[in-house]
Amino acid sequence: MPNWSLEDLQGVKPEHRRKMAPFDRGLEAPTIASGVLTVTKFAVDPQPESGSTDTVDSIVWGGFGVLGAGDLLFIHIPADNTITFDDAVINLASGTRAVAPGGSLILIYDGTQWSEMAFTAATNNT
Repeated sequence: MPNWSLEDLQGVKPEHRRKMAPFDRGLEAPTIASGVLTVTKFAVDPQPESGSTDTVDSIVWGGFGVLGAGDLLFIHIPADNTITFDDAVINLASGTRAVAPGGSLILIYDGTQWSEMAFTAATNNT
């Protein structure tokens, strides 16, 4: 993760600064609630509602500002969890995407929905 402060963003256009600022506050660990992953930052470590597995049916932005086309969401799965993402609302390369412990998923927002840009298994992240 980049390690910059808001002072480093002087001279950056305000609309771009808004998109970069959430990284300054670290990785978010939101809990999945009834299939909904509500995120307020662009880098997340989602937590299951209970146990060590869960399914994400939709992603809701609850952060500062409005999502725009081209916004990225970096999802990293913690070491003890497996999270399955459903293709019903998220445009995935496959019908569902089970992300095992240590795996990652990068999504891009096109203005109406999230789409998969990249997926790595845990073995790719070592």
